[in-house]
Amino acid sequence: MGKIVRIINDGCFLVGLIGGTTSLIILIVIIGLFKSCFGEKIDPMDDTYMKQREMYDRHAVYDSTRVGFDFLWYTTNAVSKKRAEEISSRKHIREAQKEFVETVADHFNHNFFNTDIYEVAEYAKKFDVDPDVRLVNIFVIGQRLEDQYLRPNPDLPGGGCTEPYYGTDQGVMYIKEIDIYPPSPDSLRTYRYWDCWRTSSTDERYTHFTETERKQGKYGTVLYIPNYNHQ
Repeated sequence: MGKIVRIINDGCFLVGLIGGTTSLIILIVIIGLFKSCFGEKIDPMDDTYMKQREMYDRHAVYDSTRVGFDFLWYTTNAVSKKRAEEISSRKHIREAQKEFVETVADHFNHNFFNTDIYEVAEYAKKFDVDPDVRLVNIFVIGQRLEDQYLRPNPDLPGGGCTEPYYGTDQGVMYIKEIDIYPPSPDSLRTYRYWDCWRTSSTDERYTHFTETERKQGKYGTVLYIPNYNHQ
């Protein structure tokens, strides 16, 4: 402790003696030395500014009727590439995820068509075994279920758009990270529809966009869920 006080006192003395910009530079150097001597040691794997949230894994799970959900996991925090690889290699996460993927259809009696997406999310969270990985999106998949979200909407002019451009997945129902891990137990449920600004408080099985809001797509594009949206 005496060493720390002595370093601080010496730094203050130099600031008073020299003054101006030079003293500020010297003080910064002293602080840097102080941190290097007494600060928390950083794992070399994490010692980089090049960090971002990395995709951990993605699984599409279907029931016996070819209806299902698409699950997307990301790292909880921004991490380095090396840390992402280390997280990906953790055996206990893989084992828990494998158990979830293999049991979720049976858990809901192979009836995803009539299963609420939030109930699936709650079951998925039971397999959260590591704080460094989180589920960030769940999308509905399977033609029979996806078609439910293209039925006429009585609250939109002309019933809304029921024929989106192929490959856009517009209107497909999904939830994101803030819905899966709400800030409060009392938070209301929000059901979202891909590339639509409208949301709902219940699972509304009809279209949520109009003809003028229809997104452009490319004919022949493989129909698949878009990139994640957890913000």
